[in-house]
Amino acid sequence: MDRLRQEVLAAYGESGVPTFENIKTLKYLRAILDEVLRLFPPVPINVRSPFNDATVVPTRQGPLYVSSAGMLCTWSVPSMHKRKDLWGEDADKFDPERWIDPAKARKVVDNPFMFLPFNGGPRICIGQQFAYNEASFVMIRLMQLFDRFTLAQKEAAPASALPPAAWKTAGGRKPVEEAWPKNAITLYSKAKMFDIEYRLWLLRRLSNLLLPPLAAVYAALRLLDDTSNPFVPKSLLARTACYIISLPLYWAGWIRLSNWDNERRARKLGARLPPLIKSKKFGGLDLRERLVNGMTNDYVGVVFDEMLDEVGADTARLSILWSERVITRDPDVLKFVVSTGFPHFGKGELTEIRFRGLLGRGIFASDGERAKMHRALARPYFARERVSDYNTFQRHSAKVCDILINHAKQSRPCDVQDLFARFTMDTAGEFLFGRDDFGTLDMPLTQPGAEMVEGAKSATVEGGYGSFVNAFETAQVLITKRLAMGPYGWAMAEFFNDSVKKHTRVVDSYLEPIVRDAVQRRKNLKPEEKGEYESFLDHLADSTSDVQLIKDQLLNILLAARDTTAQLLSWTCYVLALHPDIMDRLRQEVLATYGESEEPTFENIKTLKYLRAVLDEVLRLFPPVPVNGRSPFNDATVVPTRQGPLYFSSAGMLCNWSVSSMRKHKDLWGEDADKFDPDRWIDLARARKVVDNPFMFLPFNGGPRICIGQQFAYNEASFVMVRLMQLFDRFTLAQKDAAPASALPPASWKNSNGRKRIEEAWPKSALTIYSKGGMWIKMHLASSSS
Repeated sequence: MDRLRQEVLAAYGESGVPTFENIKTLKYLRAILDEVLRLFPPVPINVRSPFNDATVVPTRQGPLYVSSAGMLCTWSVPSMHKRKDLWGEDADKFDPERWIDPAKARKVVDNPFMFLPFNGGPRICIGQQFAYNEASFVMIRLMQLFDRFTLAQKEAAPASALPPAAWKTAGGRKPVEEAWPKNAITLYSKAKMFDIEYRLWLLRRLSNLLLPPLAAVYAALRLLDDTSNPFVPKSLLARTACYIISLPLYWAGWIRLSNWDNERRARKLGARLPPLIKSKKFGGLDLRERLVNGMTNDYVGVVFDEMLDEVGADTARLSILWSERVITRDPDVLKFVVSTGFPHFGKGELTEIRFRGLLGRGIFASDGERAKMHRALARPYFARERVSDYNTFQRHSAKVCDILINHAKQSRPCDVQDLFARFTMDTAGEFLFGRDDFGTLDMPLTQPGAEMVEGAKSATVEGGYGSFVNAFETAQVLITKRLAMGPYGWAMAEFFNDSVKKHTRVVDSYLEPIVRDAVQRRKNLKPEEKGEYESFLDHLADSTSDVQLIKDQLLNILLAARDTTAQLLSWTCYVLALHPDIMDRLRQEVLATYGESEEPTFENIKTLKYLRAVLDEVLRLFPPVPVNGRSPFNDATVVPTRQGPLYFSSAGMLCNWSVSSMRKHKDLWGEDADKFDPDRWIDLARARKVVDNPFMFLPFNGGPRICIGQQFAYNEASFVMVRLMQLFDRFTLAQKDAAPASALPPASWKNSNGRKRIEEAWPKSALTIYSKGGMWIKMHLASSSS
């Protein structure tokens, strides 16, 4: 590294910018890249098949006969790159000198097919020069900034990603490797490297912002230096000032030109740009502050409403640090983004990078074929026979009921948000992991009181499970904050310290033993013992032994299975506490169907129309995922709406929609849009609106990526609510007495409009909705139950 830095600094100094022409002079840098490609080729395994039978392949050892058309011919590029008869006795050694020494380098010239990092022949990779240029540019910038790299695999990577101890006694490079090279079409390190991914993304984007104006000033000064003009700045200070002044001038001109060009293109396509939300500070920093404050310290979704109301539209643009995004509450836009225009939109690179620190490459951080693969894997486990398995619900809901009965007898409030999260965790443990020993409902519950410490979402929980929950929920809060800060904002703020990483380690340490145990258990079974998969984890363990991949899969499904249903139950209890008349009517329906003790079944629970109306109304006012987003794959995407086509200018720009804001559309839901009224789902005229325009109600997303677990959530929530209605005749909200003072809605909310004025709990969002500081309910036993 020292020698490479010397070459770079000699050529460019500490701040010079490389060009296509002069980057070729860095012989040692090219030698290092070639040596890396030799030892760690991008595509380690490749294949071809002959078109005809009886194909003869000439070799130096004599012709080889390939007998059948279609038979697979596989070659290992790493094996070829380490042959001692080709590369010498030190073939396993990393030695850039082999590319500089004329005698050694001559071997590759004479036999170019001994070095194939980018394939060869007519199908040689057309992007190889691009890859060399991009890698060279980044390495030059790194050499200018840093003088030492330290490998931190042992401290930072999951234990499962470290090379096995047995490698130390192997031959070749195995004994010296401190990272685990693996192959999944292209080479990768087994450890999660997402923290480097967003840093490289930021460096690329900053290069696009900074290099053009700086290069233009440099070229202009070089030309003027050859003249005798007395006004040409000569001093270092004056030239530095020219460089600095060029940046805002370039950005201002670039923004104006881009806006003009986008408006021209939109008119040409018969569309219009969404109105722009004006910024009062340089780079839109005031908008970033509003979003961060609104998404972390205000009522969920309100900041989107305020911004959209300012421009009098349901869809608008805003620019933060020259990264433009769209926000919307228009069902027509949602219809196109998630359904009719689905092929044109995806999670996008920025969302994937933002999520991956916690969710890896699971279903919520994937697009395209990988997302289809995740859905195909998960779909069998949400089939009718599985989501209708009420025995699982019964076992765990019985513990919930016992806990609530005990609290009711002592007239003590209970944090039902924590309780239902434990219930869904234990249910998911059996459904996903095939384990009935999670036992989170058997652990000590949080206790009310002023001394209670507020956690990321609820009150803090002790023990190993508590550490997992706190880390899991804190990571969700941080990922949501990243969304508010904008791509440049969070990437720069976390350039030297990934805020999510330490919490991910805690989550991994909790799940990894469970996954390892399942993988080993499945391996130990004889083929005749395996039979039908008992859980989603069993299926994954049969498909792969990669613990990290399995954890990513499970963590994504766990997020949906645990958080969304727990919140649906929590907010249902909340509204029933505020509306005892609705609770009375719901109890009458439940008791008329099941009496005081009969358990519901999958078939007859569908007859409870009012229960379904209550749940739908809760989902309308408190949607599980209040804010969601997609990005267009291409520039110049036209989105049809009833008010006329909208023009989305750039590929990758984020389109965020607020499901919470759509519930307040009075033209969709009527003048009582903010009111909790289950009858809107029973009254045929009002219910018809949702049938005619289903994208005005999206609690579980829509289109091809609609939540495959929505029926499971309805069944699980319905079962628990039936049991609660059989046992209790009144709920009392106890937030003021039991929740931390910091979790109560601010007094200023009483002067606001809409639901903000009447809420007695604080709805917030961190990927999923939650009640700040927990949801404290005091339950009252029905006379027959007591």
